[in-house]
Amino acid sequence: MLVHYQAVRRPDASPNREKLKNRVGMEKGKENFDINWQCGLDRSCLHQGFLNNMTRIDTITVIAPGLLGASLAFASRERGMVGRVKVWARRAEVLEACRMRPWCDSVHSDLGEAVADADMVWICAPVGRIAVLAEQTALFLKPGAIVSDVGSTKAELHAAIDRIRMPEGSVYVGSHPMAGSEKSGFEYADAGLFEGRPCFVTEGAVPNGKATEAVVDFWTGLGMRVTRTTPELHDRMVAWLSHVPHLTAVGLSRTLAASMPEEWMQYAGPGLRDTTRVASGSVEMWRDILDHNRSEIVSALSQVIATLQCFERDLKAGEMDALVEQLKRAKVFRDELSRFVGPSAPQNGAA
Repeated sequence: MLVHYQAVRRPDASPNREKLKNRVGMEKGKENFDINWQCGLDRSCLHQGFLNNMTRIDTITVIAPGLLGASLAFASRERGMVGRVKVWARRAEVLEACRMRPWCDSVHSDLGEAVADADMVWICAPVGRIAVLAEQTALFLKPGAIVSDVGSTKAELHAAIDRIRMPEGSVYVGSHPMAGSEKSGFEYADAGLFEGRPCFVTEGAVPNGKATEAVVDFWTGLGMRVTRTTPELHDRMVAWLSHVPHLTAVGLSRTLAASMPEEWMQYAGPGLRDTTRVASGSVEMWRDILDHNRSEIVSALSQVIATLQCFERDLKAGEMDALVEQLKRAKVFRDELSRFVGPSAPQNGAA
């Protein structure tokens, strides 16, 4: 099952937004952030559909802010979607750096303090830590709070989190924004990271329609093209769309590193750069993704290996007509793909 939702486009750049861009990381900007946010709302610079159809969230908490978590906070504050952003992180230096950002209202080293009054909690840690953090968070949630995440796999997460006892009315709704970069730190936060990109929203064994709609509204408010689906179908799709392409880039990079003289690298062109770009992503993050989606990745990867073996056989046999046919079919697919993701590698690729 796939249910699609239309994205809400970000408003054109305004003087307030340009000021915000210039103030990121400056304490002075933090002091004036709410004033500028309110001015932007009063002047109707936000998309009218958002104002008419979506409810402003009083408080969100971002747990473990990396690129996605920080960008989520940045974008939702810039658009006037939330009133207050709280941040929890383990490392003191991360908390101090977030404290200086204009999109952050308070930082917390105590998880209970961070989530106690939150209407929506976003767990933005690597996939392997999400279920544990969800269980710890559940102890402090207020009734009716919504918990979501930005993890790249969903079936195992739902199986684990659906067993957690949460306060009355509180529920976990899975999210996977297909936006990101090979850069993984919160310091790379980008309020436009999610615009026009696809996002999956998944429900567990006991769905909560109101909570799911709230999460869908949040992502469409950030400009994403949202699709609701099952955790299992999500994992099958992203194995093909993201996980196997990542492993392919890793495999090529590893083979070149092991077999090619290092001095040859200076002669590489943009084709090799773009083909291997995602291989420089976070090792910790990808270790968890590969572990959580093993069966779907193995199934898809075996078909990629079979295709490469077919290329090898045709090359050895000099079957150029067969190879040309494969090249033609690949070109048709890639040209069609360009309609959705652009003709060349984007700055912010799918995670």
